[in-house]
Amino acid sequence: MAQCVHCGAETELFISEVPICQNCADPPAKKPSPGEVGKTLVRARAAWRYALAVHEEASEIYLSLPSGHPDGTLALHNANLQLDQAAEAFKAALGQFVQAGRKHQT
Repeated sequence: MAQCVHCGAETELFISEVPICQNCADPPAKKPSPGEVGKTLVRARAAWRYALAVHEEASEIYLSLPSGHPDGTLALHNANLQLDQAAEAFKAALGQFVQAGRKHQT
């Protein structure tokens, strides 16, 4: 059995006739730095705040029109979708931020 050219582990995998183990052939994805994670969180929070403002505006439009008016209903529906998407992105960014902080401390 051959040895990996990078780490020396035994392997049967050859790429271009060069022995390489599966771990070295498929290195883990590069993890974002704490600074990049922080920037993502700031952008996600800004997008959520903007979506919240749009939702408030759409609510005012909805309430100013007669009940069931399609313009008000559509405005509120679209604002709800935008707010839901922004909230999910913010939640994901916050999770990444917390995980990056935990890994950075250890």
